[in-house]
Amino acid sequence: MGIAHAATKSTDHFQIEEVNEAAALATGVQDRDLSSRVELHVSCFDLRKKMMARCVVYLKRSQDAKWAEVGKTEVIPDTSEPKFVKSIIVDFNFEVQQKIRFEMYNITAPSNKKMSAQEFVGSAEAFWRKS
Repeated sequence: MGIAHAATKSTDHFQIEEVNEAAALATGVQDRDLSSRVELHVSCFDLRKKMMARCVVYLKRSQDAKWAEVGKTEVIPDTSEPKFVKSIIVDFNFEVQQKIRFEMYNITAPSNKKMSAQEFVGSAEAFWRKS
């Protein structure tokens, strides 16, 4: 009789946890972080001219109105095919639709830290998903 009683308590506890988890998912309040850390390594090829290259990486989740900068590479001087050493660490959440954007700049004013003061070379965007 005591064994059956313990099994019932265990089952009740399990059901309560399931209900709490379902409520957290429904309301968007979750204790668990469902993201993974991803390390990005960036390189470019066939740029039209040699430059002082820098790449800036942005993420945008489906619920966000604006892009959020997640990292910048180092500046590599005098190159048309930069292979950046500095990696960019990004949190990837497989339950949220995310876009990633890479912007390439030619650093024409090294003393000015604002990217708007640099020469924009180009960009690439893609949806980011688990394969």
